[in-house]
Amino acid sequence: MHVGEKVRKIRNEKKLSLRQLATMTDMNHAYLSRIENGKVQPSVESLIKIAKALGCDVADFFEKKMEVDEELEKEGVQWVIFGKELEKEGITLEQVKEWIRAIKATKF
Repeated sequence: MHVGEKVRKIRNEKKLSLRQLATMTDMNHAYLSRIENGKVQPSVESLIKIAKALGCDVADFFEKKMEVDEELEKEGVQWVIFGKELEKEGITLEQVKEWIRAIKATKF
């Protein structure tokens, strides 16, 4: 089951129409339909908006519940998802955490 199918399942459980979800998320209903049908991959920001509107966690949209690193969780869901994606590419969560520390230490 892909992310969009999970979104549809949760939306239907909440008895919401696509148009209602579109209004709640300030997104176009056609875009949400494409997400649900697996035609587009939603951005992290879109997933966050959808999860908030549906009253669930972003992790609920994924097949397996993600084991979340506490340090990344403190940084926010974007870093958790980013860390998991990088892990698939062979980059360790420890490296991701080092990057976060380096970014925070950098003065712009």
